[in-house]
Amino acid sequence: MPLSYRSAPFAGSEAFLVGTSEHGVLGKRWFADAAGDPVYRSVLAATIAQGGREADEFSDDGTGALVPRDLSTRVRGSGEPGRLIPDLSAATVSAVGHLTRLDADSSVLDILRIVDPAAVERDDQLTLRATWPGQTMPAILATLE
Repeated sequence: MPLSYRSAPFAGSEAFLVGTSEHGVLGKRWFADAAGDPVYRSVLAATIAQGGREADEFSDDGTGALVPRDLSTRVRGSGEPGRLIPDLSAATVSAVGHLTRLDADSSVLDILRIVDPAAVERDDQLTLRATWPGQTMPAILATLE
């Protein structure tokens, strides 16, 4: 389950709250099922629709300089830059078998809760796929139609 991590609960988060934690520097943090988080919905839809990818990661080399980290997990959306990003802010959220469905009338975003590396996308879907150590063939994590 993707989780969102926030400094305060988002509006309507009660149904999606997983728990809270106390961070030693940042203070209280709220963890929620990200399917209910409007920021996560927007970023996931944009990544899929516009062919986005994982974020770059950097680490401090000990001198204060940031150096790129090698990534072991890669994700990529199947869309293209400039493609319309659906508005999922008012989408209904429901469990459908092994996935969570966000339905916004003209668009449906499915987040797979159980990843099946052999799953095949339909022609009418865009996808978010990932690879990781031991999984070299891109597996579907989410679909958008």
